Amino acid sequence: LIWTNSTGLQSDGGPVTLVGGSVTGNTGAGISCGPLTATGTTVSLNGGTGISGGLMTLSGCVVNQNNGTGISCNSGTLTSCMVAGNHGDGVYAGANAAFEISGCTLARNNGWGLNAYGGNNMTPIEVWNNLVQSNGSGGLTFGSYALVGLVGNTVNGNSGNGLNLNLQYYSYNQTY
Repeated sequence: LIWTNSTGLQSDGGPVTLVGGSVTGNTGAGISCGPLTATGTTVSLNGGTGISGGLMTLSGCVVNQNNGTGISCNSGTLTSCMVAGNHGDGVYAGANAAFEISGCTLARNNGWGLNAYGGNNMTPIEVWNNLVQSNGSGGLTFGSYALVGLVGNTVNGNSGNGLNLNLQYYSYNQTY
């Protein structure tokens, strides 16, 4: 199945499940939807973000050569995905709930390989066994309120920092 439109696939916020298929060559975003579960789907050569939305569960997907960020999500799990050659960040995770990425390759994106922050509630962001290389802004960057777990990642050849921690928090001091 191939979609070629302004936006390849857009939902009204209801859950979407994709198995296989290709979303390519759209003038706007490839996929824009609420909860998304995709396995083995290719999203490439779109005029905007490859995939954008809320909760995502992606496995074995290829997201490459989009004119914006590869994947932009609020929370979810990315497993064994290839995110490469996008004009923005490879993955941008504004995590309002837990976010995990494992066994993925984030390479040759113009922005960060992974740009993640935790919202306002010390959100867990787990980054396990990924290859992060040759990204334009840098490898991995984490911002506000992220509770970060890093295990077994290979981060090399990025133009900026391999790992950037910009973790901010507000201390709570109550007097009785």
